Amino acid sequence: MQTPRSCNSAAQAFAAVVAADGDYLRRTWTSQPGRQRETEGRLRKLGWAPNAESPPWVPYVYFHTGGEATARRAADAAQAVGVPVRWWKSYEQPAFVRLGVPCPASQDVLSSAWAQALGKAG
Repeated sequence: MQTPRSCNSAAQAFAAVVAADGDYLRRTWTSQPGRQRETEGRLRKLGWAPNAESPPWVPYVYFHTGGEATARRAADAAQAVGVPVRWWKSYEQPAFVRLGVPCPASQDVLSSAWAQALGKAG
């Protein structure tokens, strides 16, 4: 396992415990593809374009929102309800957002926040 450069010692200890927990890893690997498909479907309903080349085991979805203003509002709304996202403006891709694939309850919260902030049904 490669530890990210910005990973502090508490996060490293957590990662080591998780890596040794076979049951947790099996549950994660089993649920991840379905959660990713669900997330991508919700994004498409909003008119956004998830990366079609992303493999099903990747724990995030990178998507195009259609424009910088929309990406900014989407990122702000997600952060406001506690769902972390990464707006890619600093990577010179201002219309893109990266979202960690959330659990179903967080997907519901996020969809509601985006519907309210952007006037779209998710």
